[in-house]
Amino acid sequence: MSLVFPTPEQLFIFLCRADFHSCLYYFFPFLAPLWNSVFELNFLSETLEAPLPLSGSKRYADVLVEVTFKDNIIYKEPIIIHLEFQSYVDNAFAHRMYTYFCRSKELYQKNIIAQAILADSFAYFLPTFYEYDFHGTRLHYQFHTYKVIHKSVEELADAANNNVFSIFIWVLRLRIESKQNDEWKLNWMRKVLEHIRQCNFTERRLKEILHVVVGLIKFKKEESYRILEGIIKEIFNFKIMTSILESLEKWYQEQGRLDGLREGWKLGEMEGMKKGMKKGMKKGMKKSVDQGIRRALQLGKYSEAEIAELFGVSIEYVRKVGNKQE
Repeated sequence: MSLVFPTPEQLFIFLCRADFHSCLYYFFPFLAPLWNSVFELNFLSETLEAPLPLSGSKRYADVLVEVTFKDNIIYKEPIIIHLEFQSYVDNAFAHRMYTYFCRSKELYQKNIIAQAILADSFAYFLPTFYEYDFHGTRLHYQFHTYKVIHKSVEELADAANNNVFSIFIWVLRLRIESKQNDEWKLNWMRKVLEHIRQCNFTERRLKEILHVVVGLIKFKKEESYRILEGIIKEIFNFKIMTSILESLEKWYQEQGRLDGLREGWKLGEMEGMKKGMKKGMKKGMKKSVDQGIRRALQLGKYSEAEIAELFGVSIEYVRKVGNKQE
């Protein structure tokens, strides 16, 4: 049986909801004085309705959080943080970011800081702004961008600390490294796990992080996950997982009650399928993956290779799902 894991996007959303303070410090270090003050977080609805019933009027932002400062004399009104995780090349991405901004601004009437996390394997893809110009009518919308592949594995290893997002991005960089084999990734995962051990997380936090990094890393051979499981048991000296598949299925099923995890993925301008992970890893996730693949094939905008990369499956599996819908 093939192992089926959540997408990096889903794991990112989970971490944001589990520890958004660490997210703020990692992706917005230039605003560190703000994060050192006292503030409250309110996760907003990611569903952004258009003001008019237009075609495709719903859009799903990944993470929208309202931040209300308690002791800041400069920002007396709440602000909104928008985080968008993008794992494939999409030429319409900048326009989509602008759409999210417009709808969020209209809906919440707050100042917005937007950050895109680009997790594809193509170094050239780096959207940072959206521009419109029609006979002198112009606009320019710019947003923050973090390009994972522009960081080397060694650089991320040196920068890793007890911030869970420094660990997440480190493992994400290993995932998208297509030129290396499983043995190379396993050697680096041992270093990641040894780093996690040195962070002295609580047992509950430790298990949470381990489930995330195991779900995030991508191997070519299923046996590599079994080897990784053995490394985990060796380093942490206790039986943290009886079986990777069973343990992940149970854990993600427990997380299904969290609003931040949702079934479905956004492909370009397609609508997400926000149903939650209530059916568990083995059945619910596989079903949503197949649905997403079918939808992507129907759109006709993406190659089989791009779809396979996004959903973490083989090209053969994409073709198999495509043949079933014919």
